[in-house]
Amino acid sequence: MENILFGLLIGIFVSLIGGGGASLYLGVLSGQLSTATAVSTSLFVALPALFFGTLTQIHIHNVHFKIGNQLIIAAVPSIII
Repeated sequence: MENILFGLLIGIFVSLIGGGGASLYLGVLSGQLSTATAVSTSLFVALPALFFGTLTQIHIHNVHFKIGNQLIIAAVPSIII
């Protein structure tokens, strides 16, 4: 029950400020899971907020795809390394 309450509060907070909230979930999860598992789980839990936030921003025309694509392409070498 405690995890549901934390998830609800973090979800509301993240919705208000934007973003996925992975760092907030990580704090909650690290007390219950190993660090590697907590990091992976927090990223997984944050994906729906990121996905729906992205759709909302695309819908209201706040996404500049050309700049975003340039940033993604520039980041790929670092991600691979």
